[in-house]
Amino acid sequence: MGIKVADDERLENELDGKRGILQLRPNIVPEEYPGLDRLGVRNSTAGKRGYLSERWIASCIRLSSAPKSSKLGYSSISLSSSRHGMLLRDAFDLSPGRMLGKSYANANRKSLGLSLGILDVGYPIFHHVHPTKDESYFFLQHRNAHGPYPYSHLGLHPGTKTSQMLDCLKRWSDDKVLDLSPAYRLNVGEGFLTPAGVPHAPGTALTLELAEQMDDNIIIQAEYMGKILPKRTFLLRDLPDERSVNKLINFKTATDPQYYGKFHLTPQPVSKPPEGRCSERWIYDPRTSRKYSGKELVVKPHAKVRCREKAAHPLLIWQGEGVIHRTKVRARLGQDEVFITKEAADAGYSVENTGGTLLVAYKTFGPNVYSNI
Repeated sequence: MGIKVADDERLENELDGKRGILQLRPNIVPEEYPGLDRLGVRNSTAGKRGYLSERWIASCIRLSSAPKSSKLGYSSISLSSSRHGMLLRDAFDLSPGRMLGKSYANANRKSLGLSLGILDVGYPIFHHVHPTKDESYFFLQHRNAHGPYPYSHLGLHPGTKTSQMLDCLKRWSDDKVLDLSPAYRLNVGEGFLTPAGVPHAPGTALTLELAEQMDDNIIIQAEYMGKILPKRTFLLRDLPDERSVNKLINFKTATDPQYYGKFHLTPQPVSKPPEGRCSERWIYDPRTSRKYSGKELVVKPHAKVRCREKAAHPLLIWQGEGVIHRTKVRARLGQDEVFITKEAADAGYSVENTGGTLLVAYKTFGPNVYSNI
């Protein structure tokens, strides 16, 4: 009988062998809304659970609709020494210093402090609100980038009264809550910030969504896809009545006449990009939200650049192929997601484009990492 290698030893061996660059397995989760098969999975139906229409990246969050014993939603690391892999959250527990850095791990309870995913929205998501969570969107390039409804309801029309919203919540028989909310066009290469407490109903543009690491979600649209949603399950949840829900909505921000100008996002150049034939832009600018940030790195064909960042971060290859240190990557499900540990981010890591087209990658960071720029 062979000797069983302990999890901490397996992790240390992987970190040493890969120089702090860990390959993550794709993590597709079911949601209520259908997708457009833009995530690379062959069969996008999930039976009673709905549709495989979201991909969670470097996730340490369990899917709230899954049983408590389920690991659905958690991302896992591909280990060279084992076909079983290891949950990313377990790696953070086993080696917080090497994975995240001691101070960052302590400040964020041994987690990244962010939630990152790709939304393959085939039908607009129901109007909802996150009482305490900011989230931001970046609309990705794809052959079917826009989908059939490339508009999102964001915020509320200026002058909307709290009584109008309360009437919709009490009536709970239609989707007329959408009449209270303006819809904005979703353009590839742009995005939006949705502050906590602001109602929103995302449209069908393929979306890279970055948010705070929490899962608070209240549905305020009664009718969805021809059905009336159960009020207790989707609207009230643990709240006593509709007035309690209404108080969680940030009407001041949601009805701001300058909403579009304040919360529409366009990429901004990074002041000190990596040296070499590449470009780098903020797609989630830390000057817009201190709670998270993110960059787009574009490396030209057959070029090699060296990156150095202030914190551990997931890195997603969206286009092209290359090598990150010794790890081969390409824009294909199962080969496109890596985790850059704190020690690798500090030491610096190379990104080489080995193909004949541009290599496009996205890097995202947790709370206050770049708050001093």
